[in-house]
Amino acid sequence: QTPARLREALAHSVNVAAVWSIGQLGPSNVAAFASSLGIQSKLGTDLSLALGSYEVTPGEMATAYATLAAGGMFDEPRLILKIAGPGGAEIPLPARPPARRVMEEAEAYVLTSVLTSVVQTGTGKAARSLGRPIAGKTGTSNQSKDVWFVGYSTEIACAVWTGYDDAAPLGYGETGAISALPAFIDFMKKAHADRPITDFAAPRG
Repeated sequence: QTPARLREALAHSVNVAAVWSIGQLGPSNVAAFASSLGIQSKLGTDLSLALGSYEVTPGEMATAYATLAAGGMFDEPRLILKIAGPGGAEIPLPARPPARRVMEEAEAYVLTSVLTSVVQTGTGKAARSLGRPIAGKTGTSNQSKDVWFVGYSTEIACAVWTGYDDAAPLGYGETGAISALPAFIDFMKKAHADRPITDFAAPRG
C-alpha cells in the first residue's frame, strides 16, 4: 500500500486509514474525546467506530463541530431561547452553564485545517461553491442507511442528515456528498447572504 497523509485520507474518506488511525489512538480514547465535544449517544469502543457503526443525532454532531469552530470551547446547546407568559411577560430561563475548554485552541485549529481539505480537494468539494472557507466532513454509514454532511464556517455550524425513519437503506450510490451536502450548501448560502467572508484565524502555537 502507498503511504498517504492523514489529511488526504480524511479528505477522500479512505476507510482503511480511518480504521488504522483509530487503532493507533485507541477506540476508548476516541469515544471519550467525542463525549467531551457533546456526543452523548453510546459509542462502542472498537475499530468499527471509524466506519459509522454507531448512531448519533444531528444535534450532537452540530454541537461537536461548533466546538471545533469555537476554538475548542464547548458551549451547552440551547433549544429554547425565550419563553413568554400571558401578556407577553418573559419567564426567566435557568442559568446556562459557562462554556468550558475541551481542547487547546491550536489543536482545534489543526482539526479545522484538516477538515477544510475535505472541501478543498475531497468528498465535500461541492461546498467550494459557497465562496468562503468551510470545514466539514461527509459521512456514509453501513448500507447507506444514514448519510451526512456536517460542517461550519467561522460563524455557523450545520449538520445535515438524510435517511429513513425505519433505518432502511437509501440505495446504491447514496452518499453524504450526494444526498446531504446539497442541503448544507443551500442552507449555508442563505445563512451567509449578508455576512462578510472571513477565514479561520490561526492561533499562537
